[in-house]
Amino acid sequence: MPPSDLLMSSLIETIEVDAALAKRLSEMPADSQTLTLSLDAIASGGSPAGVLQHPSWAMAPHTSTPFLAPNSDGTESGLAQTIEVSESSGLVEDKAAASGEQMDGQSKQPQTLAKCEGFLPPRRVAMLSSDPTKADCSSLKDVEYRLVGTLGSGGTGIVYQAHQRAIDREVAIKVLRRELASDASSRGRFLAEARVIGALDHPNVIALHDLCIDDEGQLFYSMKRVDGASWDQQIDMLSLEKNLNILLRVADAIRYAHSRGLVHRDLKPENVMLGRFGEVLVADWGLALSKSSLTPSANESSTDSNHAIGGTPAYMAPELAAGDLFGITYATDIYLLGAILFRVVTGFPPHHGKSLLACIRAAAHNKIEPIPEHLGDTELELIQIALKAMATEPLDRFTSV
Repeated sequence: MPPSDLLMSSLIETIEVDAALAKRLSEMPADSQTLTLSLDAIASGGSPAGVLQHPSWAMAPHTSTPFLAPNSDGTESGLAQTIEVSESSGLVEDKAAASGEQMDGQSKQPQTLAKCEGFLPPRRVAMLSSDPTKADCSSLKDVEYRLVGTLGSGGTGIVYQAHQRAIDREVAIKVLRRELASDASSRGRFLAEARVIGALDHPNVIALHDLCIDDEGQLFYSMKRVDGASWDQQIDMLSLEKNLNILLRVADAIRYAHSRGLVHRDLKPENVMLGRFGEVLVADWGLALSKSSLTPSANESSTDSNHAIGGTPAYMAPELAAGDLFGITYATDIYLLGAILFRVVTGFPPHHGKSLLACIRAAAHNKIEPIPEHLGDTELELIQIALKAMATEPLDRFTSV
């Protein structure tokens, strides 16, 4: 299928044509996690159901029999759980993947793919032993990054706390999951995310320090480690004034990104980090798109590995649910900022449903949750701002951040 046809795919239609996938999503509760559908994988012959990624499917994209990380009792992990990784699944311990064995039908090894990905400096990485008496000092002498523990996990990457030896500082490291290491499309999107962040020099965008590759061809990048927590963990404990100030800082970052021709596409409180000393940092630019790559003429022969549709259904703009990349504009981010404002004022995101599939349908039809009756005049004025930002037609929204 030509790229131009793929770009007109509908996320909701893609889901509903696969009965097993639609059933799976209809059994999952609505959440605030990011769904991603890779158009590149579809273009290269994969089925739509095989390239949909959700963070709860920890080790593989959706198939007709989705794989979920098992709990210690042998049951599947719950949707809302953050998938934790043991030390044995870290960068250096996964011997099967590191040796370049085929994964998910992919035959290309990470080392082979790395030759086509531009300059990536090699860095040695190791997991710190929990028992210092068992640490092999000789094997650590050339290690630049030592992993201390897991900070978070998503559908495509794992974030570790790490110590950078050369500068003697604590950093965060995002690593492409081992099971995606041999997938050219996943690697391309991971590199695009890192290079987007690296090109953004703004106080409200999380700073990227280094983009590297380890001894076995595994991709990772290091970034500022924020001493704090994500906004969603604090939003209900903060005052309206404080939350509005945070939203303004997020808007500053997005206004800057728009000046650089970028659309974030996945703004939500979960993707904003709040530091102990007042920092407000927009993170997770994995779905960011350059507007210059979205002209029909450019995409007829485009090999841009960041062609994916998706977002977070609870906040998603209708054009994101429609999956039309040509229809995504800066107004898409304005919608998402309005959706966050809606969440700040009401205490819940604009879209909901009895299942994740129902939530996606609500986003596709721009069905917004009812406004609480107890709001005061100030809150009602803010809701009017949010609703204008969340207009179904992009031209009816605010013209700029």
